[in-house]
Amino acid sequence: MNDLKEQLHNLCVNYVKNRIDTATFAIKSAQQAANDETKSSAGDKYETGRAMMQQEINSNQAQLNEANKLLVALNHINGSAISKTADAGSLVITNNGKFYIAISAGTLMVNGEAFFCRFAGLTYRDKIERAKSRKRV
Repeated sequence: MNDLKEQLHNLCVNYVKNRIDTATFAIKSAQQAANDETKSSAGDKYETGRAMMQQEINSNQAQLNEANKLLVALNHINGSAISKTADAGSLVITNNGKFYIAISAGTLMVNGEAFFCRFAGLTYRDKIERAKSRKRV
């Protein structure tokens, strides 16, 4: 079982590293495009092009930051822990499917079997309860 969890964990790490690589490449490409933008006789076109590249950089930077947070979360998962409740690093097998609780990475395939990789964060209900308890204090 731990072997399977390790494989799923590695697939999640690869998923996140791919997102990091994609965002990093997009940032570098947008920076290069902004640097290559030459000032033409139509100054507004130049400024508009640079502004659009900056928006692209900002968007990809946000995606890069999120991917880095996912990688940190994955690095904190103890895959060898056994728990009675579904928690980060748990492999949950039900009649409705097989789930690996870690990050939202979609469907992962291991040895021809589908595993749904899901986030282990707070549920909406947990967030509401936490907000209510803060108000009472």
